[in-house]
Amino acid sequence: MRSKPLARTLMGTVLVAAFASSLLAAPAYAVEESPLEPEFVAEVTSKWTQYGVTPEQQDALLDKLSAGMPVDAMMDTAVPVSTETHEDRDSLDTVKRYEDGSISVFEVEKPKVKATDGPTTMVVEGCTKSGTRWTGCSANGWYTAVTLAFKVSMDVGNPNLGRPAYLISYNTPTFKCMVTSCTYPVFELIRTTQSGSLPAMVNLATTWSNIFGSGTTRLSLQVKNGTANTY
Repeated sequence: MRSKPLARTLMGTVLVAAFASSLLAAPAYAVEESPLEPEFVAEVTSKWTQYGVTPEQQDALLDKLSAGMPVDAMMDTAVPVSTETHEDRDSLDTVKRYEDGSISVFEVEKPKVKATDGPTTMVVEGCTKSGTRWTGCSANGWYTAVTLAFKVSMDVGNPNLGRPAYLISYNTPTFKCMVTSCTYPVFELIRTTQSGSLPAMVNLATTWSNIFGSGTTRLSLQVKNGTANTY
């Protein structure tokens, strides 16, 4: 007759142990599952960390994205609080920082000079430079949940000789949208040839939408006075 309480005790111990084991094996988001894909979170946090976005700002930005809200960097109407430019071996970069801590990162591929060997020009793949002419270069914009890119050929001009910059061609638009849906991007030609202080300029724009509404993300390439930048 005394074996029943013991049996109940043993059964209770087994149940508690099994419950504890299930808690230990549960994923980090078992209580409140995140709607963001792990790959997306890894990508944006890596970029944010690279450009000095604080862990507290990153958490707040992820909370906004998890709720379906856009971060400031996605909005072409948002005004950046600061703008930085960087130049390295392969690209000319611009970083814009916004009030909510988000950033947008822009890049123009730097061309490789076409080397010559006597009368023969060596073939160089990708973005190339001959004089002031840049051919087949990439223009890229990263806006957290939206990325835009296209190929462009242009003459960056020579201000010392009074030669204005101008666009030769732009094509091959590409885009990626996460946590939102986007329209296929379209080009907006603003100005083919530099006019005084006004640059030759073309935009690539997409309209995104989610449960909170819609907005436009716009990549702008500007060419003047011997160089090119994206914004």
